[in-house]
Amino acid sequence: MSELLFDEYTKYSATRLSELGVSEEPASFLSTQGLPTWCAPNAHFGFVDDAELPLFEIDAQRYVGLGEDRDGNVIALEVNTLEIWVLIEQQSPVFLAASLKELSLSLNEFQHCINSAVAHDAEAYVLNRIAPSFLDPFVKWAEAENPRLVQQGAFWASVLSWLGMHNQSLERTRVGQPPLAAQLQR
Repeated sequence: MSELLFDEYTKYSATRLSELGVSEEPASFLSTQGLPTWCAPNAHFGFVDDAELPLFEIDAQRYVGLGEDRDGNVIALEVNTLEIWVLIEQQSPVFLAASLKELSLSLNEFQHCINSAVAHDAEAYVLNRIAPSFLDPFVKWAEAENPRLVQQGAFWASVLSWLGMHNQSLERTRVGQPPLAAQLQR
């Protein structure tokens, strides 16, 4: 994660992570590198409901709360798979990233796109009027990194939709569809 891109990082307690059953590699990443305290898309990493690293159990899965999204939903690490999910009340968890590394990379890529859009139009993000041309680099990156990131129903697909990248732009990320890069080369 780029130290210059984000102002502050939240580092988590290695002891608490170990107590919760988080394996050594992700615990080391979270306690030494950490996650940005605030970043686009209005995500906050740190305390969740005034608790550090709360544990959530949903359908026999154990999730460690790392932060919250723009709607106050918990962003969590699934202890066994080490995937990152958004826990939305009375819904199934929503996929965010396959690993902490992928989460870190996706936050960096997305922040770069948002920074470019805001440099062009200072109110673009606040008013949800980011031109697709500023978001396309993120979509291309995500499709190359892990198409699950932007498949319909995933967290990033909802963020892109919220920012105005609707239907046609995201439809191409459905399973069996050619990736964006292939469509652009036609």
